Amino acid sequence: SNIYLQDSVNVGYMYGGSNTSGTVSTSNVYVENGMANYVYGGNNSGGKTIKSNVIATGGTVIDIYGGGREAITDDTAVKIDGVIATNVYGGGEKASITNKTNINMVSGTVNNIYGGSNVSGEVPSTNITATGGKTDYIYGGGKLASIGKSNIEIDGVISSYVFGGGERASVNDNTNILV
Repeated sequence: SNIYLQDSVNVGYMYGGSNTSGTVSTSNVYVENGMANYVYGGNNSGGKTIKSNVIATGGTVIDIYGGGREAITDDTAVKIDGVIATNVYGGGEKASITNKTNINMVSGTVNNIYGGSNVSGEVPSTNITATGGKTDYIYGGGKLASIGKSNIEIDGVISSYVFGGGERASVNDNTNILV
């Protein structure tokens, strides 16, 4: 599936995957302009997304999720390249990722970046690369959801704080930060 947010559109919820059931092999969500409250690369409340890609090159979003709201995703990739966002999660809102999350920040402004999920959902491995833009906090882990291990590489981004772990969540393996 290919989903685009363009022009001066204002959207509440945007999903790359399905609503309550079904498997989506690959979802591609492009945030180019406009406003959205919540953007999800994965499914809403059921089914599964194998691979989700969220590419945010413009516009304004409250929360961007590589995964689904309550549905499992195998692998996620989020590229931040010009968007203004409050929170970016490699994982889901209340959903697990079975393999890994990848976040690549090139430019833009984000208050908080989380490699893992928000409220719940285990993520075995998170990867964050930040080479440009501005962010207040980078967390290798989730906000409240635990992860296995995290890898963060920073080169050129302006960030006030960087944590290998989560905001209020555990890490069950190693954290690696390369500056």
